[in-house]
Amino acid sequence: MKNIFAERPVICLTPRDIEILKWIHSEGSKTATDIHERFWNGKSKKANAGFQRTRKLIEGGFIERGNPKLLYLSDEAKKRLKMQSVEGEICHA
Repeated sequence: MKNIFAERPVICLTPRDIEILKWIHSEGSKTATDIHERFWNGKSKKANAGFQRTRKLIEGGFIERGNPKLLYLSDEAKKRLKMQSVEGEICHA
């Protein structure tokens, strides 16, 4: 079986990342703008930190792109969220 994450960057999920993943999971899908507005609340607008972190979550395999602007939780992220309560910090290699 091929490891689809073999070429993905290592990412350790922060508490905010976990909240983002839970929110997307509960809502079904969100846009990068939705994520930026809810979790960065207009902060770091120049740096676009919310968009940069969303991109890292996509590159790390936790969020998948769907409809041109919609983002969905990946199956891998769903598994990791279930394990999170047992393991605490989640690192994805």
